[in-house]
Amino acid sequence: MKWDITSLLSDCGRTLIKVELKEPINPIDVIELNKNVEERIKKLRNMDLVVLSGRLPIWAYASLTHKLSHLVKIVCIYDPKLNNKAVIVSSHSKAAREGEIIELSKEEIEHLL
Repeated sequence: MKWDITSLLSDCGRTLIKVELKEPINPIDVIELNKNVEERIKKLRNMDLVVLSGRLPIWAYASLTHKLSHLVKIVCIYDPKLNNKAVIVSSHSKAAREGEIIELSKEEIEHLL
């Protein structure tokens, strides 16, 4: 496997997914990556809000966001440059809009780093 995926259901009720690449990936690898992340999310049984983290090519994030937007209500990307917050990149909820920034707990930040 070209990556490790760690997942956690936080005390705040958010699903946190961190992807760490072991080696460079090719665009075709996103099919398997999407499948692996989807399996992790389904095991946690939380389809409300997912926060993604990890050093990935932009096309991998785009593919993951597209895939997850069909599974969960809200997809966010963790960005340490925003004072350790996450940006909503896809939402099917009236309570959240794309571009909004969400605060993360200390526990969540530690998992995503």
